This record gives sequence, structure tokens and C-alpha cells, in this order.
Amino acid sequence: MEETGKPLLHYIHPQHAVGDVHPFYWQGTVYLYYLKPGGRYEAALLRSDDLLHWEEAAISHEPDSLMPPQKPYFVLGVFYDAASGLFRSYFGSEGNVMRGSVSDDLLVWRAAGEACNIPAQAAYTVQRDPFVFWNEAESCYWAIMTSRKGGGNSGPHGGISYASSADLRHWTPRGDLFFPGGMGDPECPELFRMGDSWYLLYSAYDHRVGRPSYRVSAQPTGPWTACEPDCLDGSDLAAAQTVAAGGDRRLLFGWIPLHDTETIGHQYWGGHLALPREIYRLADGSLASRLEPGVSKRIRGERLGGWPSVVVEPAEEGWNVPGVYERIDMELDVLPTGACTQAVIRLLRPGAAMPTDVVWDVAGRRLVIATADVVHSDVPLRASAGRDDAAGMRLRLVIEADIVELFADDTTSLAARIPLQLNGFALRLASAGGAVAYAGVEVYRLKVR
Repeated sequence: MEETGKPLLHYIHPQHAVGDVHPFYWQGTVYLYYLKPGGRYEAALLRSDDLLHWEEAAISHEPDSLMPPQKPYFVLGVFYDAASGLFRSYFGSEGNVMRGSVSDDLLVWRAAGEACNIPAQAAYTVQRDPFVFWNEAESCYWAIMTSRKGGGNSGPHGGISYASSADLRHWTPRGDLFFPGGMGDPECPELFRMGDSWYLLYSAYDHRVGRPSYRVSAQPTGPWTACEPDCLDGSDLAAAQTVAAGGDRRLLFGWIPLHDTETIGHQYWGGHLALPREIYRLADGSLASRLEPGVSKRIRGERLGGWPSVVVEPAEEGWNVPGVYERIDMELDVLPTGACTQAVIRLLRPGAAMPTDVVWDVAGRRLVIATADVVHSDVPLRASAGRDDAAGMRLRLVIEADIVELFADDTTSLAARIPLQLNGFALRLASAGGAVAYAGVEVYRLKVR
């Protein structure tokens, strides 16, 4: 068993949790701008060259006597404006006006000036969280914004509006981009192109920052359709955003709430960084999510044990994986047979009233992380998942303290915060409804910083 007291692989700032993240990739480095918890939402910056080791970098905003005092969140999403040779960012402000910041070096920022503001659109009671990018399809800049037409942030009139500009000075309001009805505020929206499709990504608010959801269209203006599934993770991957990171790579970053939401009765705003995912496009146009391949290799430590195969019948208590564990990286093939409804990896800690289960819900076609009847996070599976009886599904499970991350077949990801620290825990493989064959069970030490 690994010694306690080592820093976590999942990053958190020593003085505070990490809130909404806005990644920017520049010359081989990921600049992860984020917001600090505490009500003021101060902007801060982390940098990494390997997606695992993050260093804090000081950022500032130069005062300007001709401009109103800048918001503490003076930098959110960043893009490079080649025409001016400046880095730019936009943020929401009073009266639903989107104000701009500019920087020469990504560290020291200053006001872009009133001429660059994106005016409010009268149809909306709320506009915020701007995402500005160069839209090659229209040869102009677009700004998409979390918007609301009344009601509260939990709905039912949330959606996304947009505006466009050829020069970042004269903006044309474009109105609704996506207002499906019955939605809370779609926070941290973004729009990007992969292949011949456009993807609209957002985290709908419903008393918590929701799972990263998306819609797809052949045009950046829509109409927008849902894929199956229509999300990239569960509800414990909060306010996730992507970044194009060289070549065709697109990486997804988000935060895992600092405390289990179901236990404390509300979602804690901010937490640890989830391990970075790589998002890629499947042949049918839907998006898949997997642990970023470089990170996948670097977090694997020494092998602690391996077992070729075991069959678990539903009438049995299950099969106990030999050993006691702390931080692990586990892989195994799961092959449900016959009438099996669930394949279960049970996490058992001495003294805990109930185990936490990592479940392939075969009947419900979803992955679930739950304690008894309390679901901490879940994600639906595409219709084809696990259909190959010969292969089943390959699962990879990363466990660290009270964070559980699950990756299935390099297409599906799921993060969860659970209500107990997994230090000195045991593993049991179980089943429900019918037998499950578990094969190629491998347990490795999780390599931390």
C-alpha cells in the first residue's frame, strides 16, 4: 500500500479550489486561466507543458483612469489577434456589455477600450460568459454568450445568443443561436469545428453546473441536433471547456467539486482539476472522450498485481481482488453474459457503512458511480457500447483519495467525487442478474508528482 501524505495527481491550488477553467494553447504550453472561489471570481493562471504538472503564474490588470474599474475576472477565454499582434479576452460586465482585455505576453493585461465592447442585446435579461473566436466559415469574429430571457439561472429560459464582427470594433447582434426551451443557463459555452461538423459545447445549470453537453450541426448557425449520447462526461465534471492543442488534438479540461454534492446538499463551486481528456470525432459525427494519451502513459506506476480471468455469478458475494490499495490505476475487460444487468467494481473501505460501486449498468446502458442508491455521477453509453460479445468493454479506473475517474473503451469518460477517502481500501468484482467474466485484471500504482 502506498504511503499517505504525498501530493495529489489531481491538481488543486494550495490556498484555494480551482473554479471555471478557460484553456489557451500557445507554443507548446497550455495556459489555464481559471476563477478563484469566494464570490469575487478573481482571475488566475496555471501553466503546464505536460498537462500534469501545473505552475502558478502571476497575472495582473493595469489600471486605466479613462475606463471603469475592471472586473476581477478580467481574463477568461483567450485568443490571438494576428492583425494587432495582441492576445485578447472578453468578459461580462454591467448592463450585459462584454468588455475586452488585451495583453502582449499573456500575463499583464489592460483594457481594450470602449470601442471594442460587444453591446448588449435587448432581448435578453442576462448575457455573460462570452466565447470569442475567428469563424472561418464567415470570415469574421463571432462572440457566443450564455443568455437568458427571464426566469432564474436554473431555467427555463436559458440559451446561447451571438454577435459577429469583422474588426472586433463594430459588432452586429445576431440574436438566438440555441434556445431549446426548458434549459437553465448554459454556462461556459463554446463553438468549434471538427471535420465537416460544428459542435456547440456547454454546461447547463440546474442547481449545479451540469455535465458537459453538446449539439452538432453542419453550419455554425444551426439547426442543432443531439447525438446519442449528447454529453462528454457526468455532472461532476463541471464547466468544462476545450482547446485545440496542436495538430488535430482537442483537449477538455474541467473541475471536480471539492466535496461530494449529494452529501453536503449543494455543489461546492470549485475543486480539483480532472485529468485532461482528448476529444475526438467518430465516424457518425458524434464525439468521444478518452484520457489524454500522453497523460495515460505517464500516470502509470509499478504493477501491483494481475489476474488473467475470473467469472462472478450473481448469487455470489463477488470476487475479492487480493491486496489493500490507496492510489491505483486499474484496467480490466468486462464481459457480461446471459441475463446480466450490472457489472460492479466495489470499493470497500474498513469502517465505512456502505461501499462505493463503479457500475456498468448493462440494462440501462450507462456507467454509474454510486454509494447505495445515491448516484454521484453517471454518463450514458452509445447504443453500440459493449455489443461485441467477444470483447465486452475495457475499463480503466483511476482512484485517488475521494476522486474516482473511469474511462471505457477509449470513448467514454466519467469523473466523480465520492463521500469517503479511499485510503487502505479493497476491491471486489461483483455482478447482478447474470454472470460476468472479468479478464486481464491489472492493478498499478498511480504515479503522482
